Amino acid sequence: MKLAQLLVEPRMVTGVAGSVRSCLFGAVEKLESGHPLCRAVQRMTGPDSAPRDLSLTAHARLLDLGSEEGEPGPGLVLGLPSGDGEAQVSGPFTWIAWGLPVPSVNLFLGPVLRRWSTSLREGAGPDEAEKLLSSRDFAESAVKTRVTVGDALTLLSYRIYPGTPITEIQHLMIRRGLSSVPVVGKNLEVLGVVTADDVLPHVLPDAKGAEPFTLRRLAAREVMARSVMCASPEEGLLEASRSMIARGMAQLPVVREGELIGFLERATVLRAFVGAIVSTK
Repeated sequence: MKLAQLLVEPRMVTGVAGSVRSCLFGAVEKLESGHPLCRAVQRMTGPDSAPRDLSLTAHARLLDLGSEEGEPGPGLVLGLPSGDGEAQVSGPFTWIAWGLPVPSVNLFLGPVLRRWSTSLREGAGPDEAEKLLSSRDFAESAVKTRVTVGDALTLLSYRIYPGTPITEIQHLMIRRGLSSVPVVGKNLEVLGVVTADDVLPHVLPDAKGAEPFTLRRLAAREVMARSVMCASPEEGLLEASRSMIARGMAQLPVVREGELIGFLERATVLRAFVGAIVSTK
């Protein structure tokens, strides 16, 4: 989906400079009561109902106004700080978007807006914000509304083979901080997986403290688990993440047409689903 398709009219509203809450309340006074921005502001009646806030750059902030029951995702507005501290903002509020799923906000919308908002200087006014919103490049920037495994995978940068010595696997795990390593064939097809639990029994000395000499003779094929759950890059990120966490996997191999192309990692899943706005600074 293009950014232009996510805009909600009017795409620019202006409030009185002050706190986020007071600026938002002032900004919606002229809008119809059924407007989604009005409904979101009306929900902010309690002391703990302030929008979640992320400073995209020194001159732009993305605010998460939450969502109503039945809405597919949070309401978001791009705001301009007043320069008087993080708690203060000034009009205008621009670029009102609604209904994006959380991974789309974290992995796509946030980075896109951060890139574009660097063009807003301190004290930018409505004319400059309108110029940015009206630019073709901004409007044509893409934001995925259905995030797949392929959008979040870490590309393959290491592999082991059935004949890889277990000592080499041990060193690879230590260097890269890995808890599991896939075993592939000559065409990069997944044959199995070696975990730290598979390696440890062969690394620890015996009860008398003797060195485990068998370690030198073992290879991946002798310790790997041969039943491996994999995901397709076209699979939805949410479904694959649930399967990975349910099985206690630190990373999920991603396979296209039988070939291992990368991994879905827990750190990526955490970043995609925690909250609705995540800074990657």
